[in-house]
Amino acid sequence: MSDHRPVSAERGHRWFARGYERRGRRQEATDHARDIRTRTAGGAHGRVLEVGAGTGFNFPYYPEDADVVATEPDPEMLRLAQPRAREHGIDLRPGPAERLPFPDGEFDTVVSTGVFCAVDDAAAALAEVHRVLRPGGEVRFSEHVRAGSGARRAMQRTLDPIHYRLFRCHIGRDTLRLMREAGFKTAELDHPRHADVLGVARKR
Repeated sequence: MSDHRPVSAERGHRWFARGYERRGRRQEATDHARDIRTRTAGGAHGRVLEVGAGTGFNFPYYPEDADVVATEPDPEMLRLAQPRAREHGIDLRPGPAERLPFPDGEFDTVVSTGVFCAVDDAAAALAEVHRVLRPGGEVRFSEHVRAGSGARRAMQRTLDPIHYRLFRCHIGRDTLRLMREAGFKTAELDHPRHADVLGVARKR
């Protein structure tokens, strides 16, 4: 991207980062969290980019033969992720998904867990992911997305401002449509619960 304006996460959110780390440690004990990380990070291959790595809970799940680079825009999250990155041999770098510091076609796999619901500009982030993937490369993702029923979508619209203030996540984004518009074709899609999706999309 040529637009170098900072995204909101680059300002840093100390208390949110600490809360995210505490919640994440509790959630890591659940089968649901382990399943998501195994099916996203655990299925990555080749040269891998993780966008929005948070505090690094995906890092232990990457295959040993994967060459992994991870980006995170929030400096407080980045600081908390550094010990896990060192432990698991992850090349951790600052940077938002909307402005990836990599050449075109650099990666075989991109991993995203709860990122496109949180970024300032999901369309720009997906365009960047598309750019840095090689032809036929894949995105392995777990995301909160727009619900299928009208009643649930109405609930998402009502709760979204509160949810974003608490968790920095937009719960009703139509991320699957944005992925199609960015040039991805869904290869696998599962709905583990509510309006969450878990899947694989390939660069067309």
